[in-house]
Amino acid sequence: MTRHIARRIVLLFPTLFGISLLTFVLLRLIPGDPAQVMLGERAAADQVARFRAARGLDDPLPIQY
Repeated sequence: MTRHIARRIVLLFPTLFGISLLTFVLLRLIPGDPAQVMLGERAAADQVARFRAARGLDDPLPIQY
């Protein structure tokens, strides 16, 4: 019984990593700029740039993840 529980706990980590990676990839595949969507269509380009920099959206994908 203890071995079964330990095995399930060990398998939990790759499963959680896979789910988080899949979620990240799916969110990156959605068309559109998240900063533009959050600020609205009338936002100025400098506002969008500041928002992207503040939230780390202009970082490379591995760093964002």
